[in-house]
Amino acid sequence: MEWILLLLSAILGAVLYALLQKTRKKQNIKDDVLKNDLSNYVSTFSGSSCPKPSDYKIKNELDKIFYENYKLLLEMKDYDREVIKNLIFSAENIETNRSFEDQMSLYSYFQECQEVIFSWSLNRPCLMDLCLEICEKNYELLYNLSYFTSIKCSSPSMSRLCDLLEAKNDYDRVVEICKFCDDNHITEGGTINAFAQRKERALKKCASSKNKLLIAIPQNIRDLLYIQNEYISENHSEPSTIYLDLSLHHECEKCYVPYFPDYSKLDENERWYYIDSLKHILDGTQDMGYVFLYYYGLERQMLEGDFDAAFDMIVSLRDVYDNKSFQKYSADALILTCLKKQKYEHLSSFLNSIDKPHELELDVDSYLFAKAVCGIGFDTMDIFKFRKAFAYTSTTYIKENKEQFLEYLEQSIVELVGDSAIDTSCLLEHAEDCGYTVVCPYANMSLHHVHAQVPCLHEQSPFYEYCGKALMLAHERVKEYRKEMRKALSASNNAKY
Repeated sequence: MEWILLLLSAILGAVLYALLQKTRKKQNIKDDVLKNDLSNYVSTFSGSSCPKPSDYKIKNELDKIFYENYKLLLEMKDYDREVIKNLIFSAENIETNRSFEDQMSLYSYFQECQEVIFSWSLNRPCLMDLCLEICEKNYELLYNLSYFTSIKCSSPSMSRLCDLLEAKNDYDRVVEICKFCDDNHITEGGTINAFAQRKERALKKCASSKNKLLIAIPQNIRDLLYIQNEYISENHSEPSTIYLDLSLHHECEKCYVPYFPDYSKLDENERWYYIDSLKHILDGTQDMGYVFLYYYGLERQMLEGDFDAAFDMIVSLRDVYDNKSFQKYSADALILTCLKKQKYEHLSSFLNSIDKPHELELDVDSYLFAKAVCGIGFDTMDIFKFRKAFAYTSTTYIKENKEQFLEYLEQSIVELVGDSAIDTSCLLEHAEDCGYTVVCPYANMSLHHVHAQVPCLHEQSPFYEYCGKALMLAHERVKEYRKEMRKALSASNNAKY
């Protein structure tokens, strides 16, 4: 009896194995047939026999094939995702004249494809990204179809695209797409203003995400920033404004921004690095493009916002960044804004803060104007720094005997005016008689309409003569000093022999 059971079991196993092999062979045949059918179908549209796109045959035929075989496709292996993708996107290779009708046919085709792929992806998550790619392609097509600006139409693929992006927490892109759809009268499921409402929800998500980055910035730096939820080009006036709806992306390689940067015109990687640089903006190591972008907002704060805090921040930045352009712009802005707002204590504080050579990169007349208002004399280092303004251009003695030159320059000033500095307060009495220069003291492009008249005080007599004469006296004395040194050296050498 046992051998009979064993025999029957073996026969049954063999039958079952045969049936399984037959099923697998049939399945493989179906897979091959599907791939061949799709490939052959696509190839029929590569030649001159291609039907007009306007008859939507492409869409209808491909939809038919996909719908008829979707169950089989669901059973395909993961690597076959690329097969499906290549077949779908091969429709772009069909020869067309890129007319509106052609683009609309392609749009309708991808619209159907995303519906099919999405239904498959519910059971095959690996296809979800493919669905996203198809929707992105439709967004690209819509972006180039100006027709949509004149009518109200519904685009399910745009709704699907937003859904998929929200699932990835990419709310920056959702805002971008919703704004496009709303501006071009594209509706969501026939509901007017649906994309506008979705955009507002996404904006809140964007703001929440970026606020996490902004909160890491020290408060004294963050308090002086201009921040808005949404970028609207017509209302864009301040280049330093951080718009929360503009996307950020962190790449490994740091970006350097061009001259006259504008936050709204930076790419997403540059925007990320700018916000990140604000955390350490006072350490003196950040790219000057980012420093200037932050500084633009500080200029506006001095004019329209928190003057005191902006003033202190600029002085702190000047202390650690020796860039000549930054030093020149910031000094002029500080001086002339203080004068405009009659902040004379701040002006005096700024002049007293200058304790490094790089901080004297500023205009002689702006500097002299500030000293005159504050009643501070024009001293040895001032005359030395601005010597070219007083027609002294020789460099030999300065390069080789700087210490002696400064010593003799101070002696000359004392001899001429009886003090170590030339009085500047009297210059204001005749300021109206001087010529003047019209300047824009601000680096911020949006403030270039703001001008100031700076009197040419350094040309006023006898101030000009005192400075010029002191420089020449120092020159002659260094010359004599060098002559005596050569004589002493010669006498010393002769004594050795």
